[in-house]
Order: sequence, then structure tokens, then C-alpha cells
Amino acid sequence: ELSERGAMAGYPAAARTESTHHRLIDFAKTALTKIFLFPYATVCELYCGQVPDVEKFDEALIGHYIGIDVCSSGISQVREAWESQRKSYTSDFFELDPCTVTILSLYLLSP
Repeated sequence: ELSERGAMAGYPAAARTESTHHRLIDFAKTALTKIFLFPYATVCELYCGQVPDVEKFDEALIGHYIGIDVCSSGISQVREAWESQRKSYTSDFFELDPCTVTILSLYLLSP
């Protein structure tokens, strides 16, 4: 049942908005993955957060994954989760702000 403001009784409007936002992001990532990824491609995910979309990348049969995030704790959690899953492709993780650092120069200079 709808309240005066159009929200369903018992459900906060912010939670529904956030859920809709996450569904939209997931839809966009799925569409972009299916359209642009090809087998053995290198994927660079900016602001990968704490949980990368491993299922999407597994289905696309990527060759290499690069995860970038501004938060060191997020990168640590992603790296640990990634290493525990034994992926068939290689991966690199970087803590940096892609808005302030030239990513290509950092990647080319890494050992």
C-alpha cells in the first residue's frame, strides 16, 4: 500500500532508491561486458570496491584483470577474495585515485 509520499508502507524510500541504483549499475555492467569483452581481453575496473564482478568476467573468459580503487582496505579485501578463488586469468590490484594519477604510467612502471 502506498503512503502519501508514494512510498510503500514499511519500506524506506532510500532503500528502494539504492536498490534501484544497484540494479541499474549491474544491468549496465552486464550489457557492457557482453558487448565489448572478448576472450582473453584485459579488463581494468575503476573503483572496483570490495567485490568485483567475477562472474561476469569468468563468463567472458578474460585473460587479465586490473582492479583499481582509492581505498586500501577495499583493495586488500578484493585481492584476498580473488586469490582464494584461483582464477584462470592473472590479476593486478592498485590503490590509487584514477582522477589524479595517470594509470598507464603507473602500470608500465610496475615490476
